[in-house]
Amino acid sequence: MSIKNTSPVVAGSKIVVKLFSYDHNLIKNAVFVIRNALSGSGVDICGPIPIPTRKKTFTVNRSPHVDKKSREHFEIRTHVRVIGLFNCNNTVVERLLKVALPNGVEIKIRYID
Repeated sequence: MSIKNTSPVVAGSKIVVKLFSYDHNLIKNAVFVIRNALSGSGVDICGPIPIPTRKKTFTVNRSPHVDKKSREHFEIRTHVRVIGLFNCNNTVVERLLKVALPNGVEIKIRYID
């Protein structure tokens, strides 16, 4: 978990939360947990906004000697969701930091003036 700006949050400010995961079901659960944690706090939630999936492909030789032309392809997909929080105050930030996310989900929190 990383926070870019450590200054106190002013009422009416914006926070952008980015969630990263290799599994799209984990990211759905994480969004559900965050929305439930922030419900009733008076914050306006925009999202989750899906960002295009990043695909990383690796090519590996199947055999080092005879079958040089035979290769295998492996792919890693990174799913990203963005949640915008408007009209935030300090209690919203405290609730957001105390949220227990599923394993395999990375979160980045950015404060915007």
